[in-house]
Amino acid sequence: MAASLGPVLAMLAIQAQLKQVSALAEQNLELTESLLRSVRQGQWAELSGLDQAVSRAIEEARAVGQVTPLLWNNVEGHEAALRTQRDLFRRHMQRHAQELAARDGHRERREYLEKHGEAALLDLHSLLIAHKAWFEYQALRAGRVKLDAAESPQDQRLLETIVDNARHEYDDTVEQMRELLDTFTRELGIIAELPGRRTIPFTEARRSADDVATMARQMLDAVERLADSARRPSPPLERPSICHVDGDEDLSRDLRVLRWHLDRGERLVAVAAGHQLGTSGPLSALTRAHELISVTDRRVLIADQSAFRKHGQVAQSVSNDDIRYVRHHEDDGSGRARIDLITKDTDFSWDFGKESASAKPVRMLAALLADRMGVPQAERRALRAALPAPDEAPDASSS
Repeated sequence: MAASLGPVLAMLAIQAQLKQVSALAEQNLELTESLLRSVRQGQWAELSGLDQAVSRAIEEARAVGQVTPLLWNNVEGHEAALRTQRDLFRRHMQRHAQELAARDGHRERREYLEKHGEAALLDLHSLLIAHKAWFEYQALRAGRVKLDAAESPQDQRLLETIVDNARHEYDDTVEQMRELLDTFTRELGIIAELPGRRTIPFTEARRSADDVATMARQMLDAVERLADSARRPSPPLERPSICHVDGDEDLSRDLRVLRWHLDRGERLVAVAAGHQLGTSGPLSALTRAHELISVTDRRVLIADQSAFRKHGQVAQSVSNDDIRYVRHHEDDGSGRARIDLITKDTDFSWDFGKESASAKPVRMLAALLADRMGVPQAERRALRAALPAPDEAPDASSS
């Protein structure tokens, strides 16, 4: 707002975000349309009424160039109700996130989203509307105080307090939304990419596998549009320079799913397929599972290939800090290479198939992992503590 609210919103650093959410509030979200008439209808009606009242006040302030006393009187008592709505829908979203986190595997999380995905999307939409209305209310409040701030030191300090508190709360809100959206975009993204027989209930009907993928992509698109100011999705993954996987088509599909398991800023540097081995016996008898090994700049992700391609599930994640030792067996006599990865808690051994001894990507993978070997000083000290003191050492001359 050129005369009064513009500078205030600029200080709050939320003007662009409010415009984005305001535009989204006017959109007809087809995925939630049926729920608006049934699920939490009373809650939505109250929130919608508050949002409309604040938005109308914003438009009137734009028209007159300031927050006049009469304009402020129309919305002055809404702060407590707006805060209640924010807390209400935040609890709804936190409950969704907690339910997802309580489920160990991707399959269980997917089943939760199949049953509650639409409600979660509505709650997310409602939470953003509640945040929008609350910050707009603070802008109106600051605009009203600003009229008197030039002549009153107390009002000037109050204006600074309103702006400072709103800025801090905005930062906290964005961080909370990032955490929630990381979970939902990841699970929706995986569902959208997975093949196979799946059904999902929407408005009491069960859909085919194609419908599931389509609906998941639509929900993901809606979440990303709603969350544009809080979280941007990870970019698609490209084939890394270190790669030992058969089948470009399978690899492309694997990378589309794998992107959703990477954290913000995490970079994929290698991917390989190998057979997880036991600890003894003939090599052919030791094969337990065909695994996908994905190495990022931060960790090693290990997935059963079948479970990963059916359910998008990653079995284990090993931090770089937990890698203790790497051994590369270049050739067992049959042209097969093997890599042993010794970590803080678990040991892995992978056979990479026939003629892998001459495969450059396998040697590069071993070198990449070996470069991360290390034993922390705390563990060294704990091991050394078991050694006897020098004066307790056995006397070699007495033997």
